[in-house]
Amino acid sequence: MSQLDLKIGPKIKSFRRQLGLQANKLAEDLGISPSYLNLIESGKRKIDGDLLLLVL
Repeated sequence: MSQLDLKIGPKIKSFRRQLGLQANKLAEDLGISPSYLNLIESGKRKIDGDLLLLVL
């Protein structure tokens, strides 16, 4: 995993919290499981481009 991959997840988590969204709600809106979102936010899984665009 690249350094960029490791930074995106925590930024998504920070952004989600700033918006006051719960992880379950964001995961539902993105069409992914809450556990997968957790892995992305913790930097343990990469996020693909299509999913990243949905987050934005």
